[in-house]
Parts: sequence; C-alpha cells; structure tokens
Amino acid sequence: KSFQAANAVDTRSARYPASVWPSVSVADDGRMAIAWQDDRTDQDPLWTGGLSYGEGTDPDNWQIMVATRTPALGAWTAPVSLGSDATGTVWIGYLGGRLLRVRGDKLTMLTAKDGLQVGTVKAITSRGDHLWAGGDAGLQRLDLPGMPAIRTRDGAGLDGITGIVETAQGDVWLNGLTGITRIAASEIQRALGDAAYRVAVTRFDTLDGLPAFAEQAWPLRTAMETPDGRL
Repeated sequence: KSFQAANAVDTRSARYPASVWPSVSVADDGRMAIAWQDDRTDQDPLWTGGLSYGEGTDPDNWQIMVATRTPALGAWTAPVSLGSDATGTVWIGYLGGRLLRVRGDKLTMLTAKDGLQVGTVKAITSRGDHLWAGGDAGLQRLDLPGMPAIRTRDGAGLDGITGIVETAQGDVWLNGLTGITRIAASEIQRALGDAAYRVAVTRFDTLDGLPAFAEQAWPLRTAMETPDGRL
C-alpha cells in the first residue's frame, strides 16, 4: 500500500488505493467471510468528503467491506448491505435473496427457504432490539420468530427499499422505489400480531415534490435519523 506521511497541518495518510485491517472467519462447512476497511469507493480518498459526497468520517471516507465464499459457489461475492443488531451480530445482505448472519465465529446463510421474503437485501437497520431488513420486494422484522413481513393495504408494494428508519415513537419510514413511506407505530404493531393484516401507509412521491426515487445501487443507506430527530 502507498501512504502519505503526516505533517504539521495534515494527519491524513491514505493514498490510492487503500484497504487495511482484514479479518477472516471460516465456518465448519467451509464457508468463508473476509472483512476489511477500504476507501476505494471514495471519489477522492485524500479528503473526508466534498460537495454532495462523503459521509464525514475521519480521517477519511472509510467503509467496512465484506466478501463471502461458499463451497457451492466457489467464488467470492460482494455484499449489497451491512448492518448489526443490539447483540453485536452482523448481518450482510446479498443479491438473490441471501442474508448472512455472523454471530461470533458462526456463519448462517438465510434464504427464501428460511422465510426471507424481501428479495435482494438492500437495507438493514436496527433500533434497540428491533432489526429490520428491506429490499427489492418488501420489509421484514428479522428479530421476531418467523421474521414477519409487512404488507400494505393500498396494494402498492414496498419495493426497492434502500433506506429504513424506526423512530423513537415506533413509526417506520422507508425510502424506496415507491417514494418515501411512513407506517405508524400502531399499524406496525397490528401487522406484527396478525400476519393477514395489511398496514395503512402515508406516501410521499413526485406528486408531493419529491425530486426522484431512492437510489438502488448506492452502497450506503438512503435514509437516516439525526440525534435531534430529523430524517
């Protein structure tokens, strides 16, 4: 790797490209995962960010990246999304409706056979003990038995979800291909208690002034909440 020495006014050191601190985990059945820190997705790794890009990390725009390899595939695959829950378990989403759970040194791959219904997992987020996953085809709570899915009353799908926020009040906000969607906490609770229930939602789209729909190929989440409660 190539590094730039610090000086009196600049402590940055990353140069093109930079990927450091790899960590490898191997399951008993031969599946492998390697995680590392990388800044090659940064438009300019020598800077924290710029106008309209960079999420403000210091000293640079570092990302945690993970690649996995299974005996069946025989090749390394890159993740689409990454998240963690209150227990420290790491969850990694992939194309084709696959979700890897990394709990200590144990790797578990979840698919549709295990009840995963969101398609390609594009967003993973948690609040307290709650763990949400969203993707091409919907929204699910992963921390509950059966991983219950949320479906809407208006018939429009919760498609292309790349951003999820659960507020302190329990409302869930989604950013996806149908625009910005708000589901009230009371609706969420009814749906989690009754698999047949369809939630009422509030949607904001281009008719409300939204300039576009959620980015689908962006490696970062497309919705977040600030410490003062702004979305």
